[in-house]
Amino acid sequence: MVREIPAIAGIKGEALPSPQRIVAMVAGIAGGRTVTVLTRLDALYGPFDLEHGSAGFNTRFAFPEVLMAILRGHRAGCAADAYAIFTRFLPLLVFEQQPGLAIRKELLRLRGVITSNRVRHPGATIDAATNA
Repeated sequence: MVREIPAIAGIKGEALPSPQRIVAMVAGIAGGRTVTVLTRLDALYGPFDLEHGSAGFNTRFAFPEVLMAILRGHRAGCAADAYAIFTRFLPLLVFEQQPGLAIRKELLRLRGVITSNRVRHPGATIDAATNA
């Protein structure tokens, strides 16, 4: 597609195993084109994807500054720092991955980014036990 559609400027990697898929996507970009490959999968494999050629993240984690810190560490050549940040926030990354948007919306509400955690039908708003 990159060879046939000049308007493509970026590719979002969403297939597992993501590091190997990113390597294949980067290798498959031909003709000297500059096409950004971003990791998705909500950054669950973030540092590994960066090591394999991802230029950054295209994800919906409620703490984008954490992803930026991981990216800055990687770009600065400080893999240990990037992994330390990733490891610290990995439980939250995993917890936030539960189906639907309820947890993410509640986190964004708690951060003051949005005023309501209401999820449109057919989704459900976060339940009391999960919120606790």
